[in-house]
Amino acid sequence: MKNNEILEDMERETLGTWVKTMLTIYPTLPNIIKVIDSIVELRATNLTSAYTSSGQLKYSSYDQVDRVIKMMERKSKMLRIHDFVCDLIKPLKKEELRFLKLRFFTRMRIEKLVEVTGISTRSVYRKAHHIVSKLTSILSVRGITSRDIEDMVKGEHWIYAQYDKHASEKKTNFLKGRNFTGRMAEETSMKEQVC
Repeated sequence: MKNNEILEDMERETLGTWVKTMLTIYPTLPNIIKVIDSIVELRATNLTSAYTSSGQLKYSSYDQVDRVIKMMERKSKMLRIHDFVCDLIKPLKKEELRFLKLRFFTRMRIEKLVEVTGISTRSVYRKAHHIVSKLTSILSVRGITSRDIEDMVKGEHWIYAQYDKHASEKKTNFLKGRNFTGRMAEETSMKEQVC
């Protein structure tokens, strides 16, 4: 493999992990936005909280306004991420979208997905992989890189923690031989066809 191909593969893997991350955090965004709205409303309308119980000023009105502005910027970021995911999943077929909602939005376990969809465990993994690959390809065609997504979520440590979780799962699955896209999966698939 040439260096460019290796870098492209690494970017595709990283972008795929970001896709999983964005799909996983998507359902929480409306609640986060509501909480931010509540905090902003409280801070903007309740200036008495700027004082201690003894009546001393904890922080100035400028500090209070600055906090409100920062919260509104954070809300804008959450809205951008929400809109980004909405736009990303639009091209999916109804069946793919239904599966995506079950797997990523509700975080349904594989065993339960097998029961609900009536397909095999291997097919569940393949379908999830197919959807993530499709969404990764959509981002690539649109010219969106993993760096673009990192910039979008900058400062949101909880999102990076979710990314790290997905990256760690991918590494663990690979080391355990659960690389459903690699050679081992192809060999297993060939064995299943023979049996």
